[in-house]
Amino acid sequence: MKTRLTDRRKWVREADKYFSRYIIQRDKKTCQRCHSQPSRPQNSHFFGRRMISVRWDENNCDCLCGACHMYWEKEDREGYREFKIKQLGQKGFDELNLRAHTKVKSADPFLMAEAYKQRLEFNFV
Repeated sequence: MKTRLTDRRKWVREADKYFSRYIIQRDKKTCQRCHSQPSRPQNSHFFGRRMISVRWDENNCDCLCGACHMYWEKEDREGYREFKIKQLGQKGFDELNLRAHTKVKSADPFLMAEAYKQRLEFNFV
């Protein structure tokens, strides 16, 4: 018999999978930094996935190629921050920052998986 924790982990993985696909499709499989179209685009979280309040927040994520993802993550966080401010506006970035640092109960991963699965089917078919 599966435990509730095992089921939750399964649905978190499902939600992450569909959400990442959604972000990559939303950005037309194009790196938002270098504008390449990589064979394996990645979903980059400005505030990491451990920040549960913005884990599945569309304003927190961008499609990046692997090289740009590593660059912004490891070498140029300030450059990524400047990009997000330009993308969202200062007010939008400040609101994202506040959401990221607000302690909230985790979203239901089953509902998130279903929601982004449907968005993929209806928005990009």
